[in-house]
Amino acid sequence: MKKEPKAIIITIVIMSAILSCVMFMQFKVVNQTNIEEIETMREDELNEAVANWKEKYEQASKELEDTNERIKEYRDKLQDNVEIKELVEKELAEAQENFGLTEVIGDGIIVTIMDNEEKSVKAMDLLDLVNELKVAGSKAISINEQRVTNLTDLVDISTKYIKVNSENISSPYVIKAIGDKTHLKSALTIKNGYFDLLQKEGYNIKIEEKNNIKINKYLNDVTLKYIKR
Repeated sequence: MKKEPKAIIITIVIMSAILSCVMFMQFKVVNQTNIEEIETMREDELNEAVANWKEKYEQASKELEDTNERIKEYRDKLQDNVEIKELVEKELAEAQENFGLTEVIGDGIIVTIMDNEEKSVKAMDLLDLVNELKVAGSKAISINEQRVTNLTDLVDISTKYIKVNSENISSPYVIKAIGDKTHLKSALTIKNGYFDLLQKEGYNIKIEEKNNIKINKYLNDVTLKYIKR
């Protein structure tokens, strides 16, 4: 049976986007490793850290393996236009969710971080938190009601303001994450993890498990600004 070029093109675009997300996640896992901290860890702390990073790597590897399986599924079914249509529609729905184009409601956690009297939360602090939540399996994330996607920029504007999706936000920073509540919370509260590090810096931080969290869709235009011919 003749293959439909349009369906094949859509399939390639969607799978490329998914693979990009997986590679982004893997890069951030590696990039977050702090060599100086590792050198000063005690043996028991080092063993715990190694186990933690091993788990994160295995999660990223599983995502890549799942994506390869889905590519194989497409190849096996490209001869059947009916099945292709169903698969493409399913992938389009998932891609819309991955790019933050739909509102999401589900269980998860809410993290609140506040500036202290001596210093302010930085964009990098929020970026580290977003990466931790992604690696832990969060399906959707927002910061002060701004949906976070791979197109989101976190930029320090001043000591009091951070720009997210072209909007200036300030303390308190309320980060919502939808996913497995227990897993998300444990990923942040492990010994010497994100929660401990910010508390040592003197920031006021709390984590709550919540049901039916609502995360708004990404409101900015999704465009390829920098590709010109």
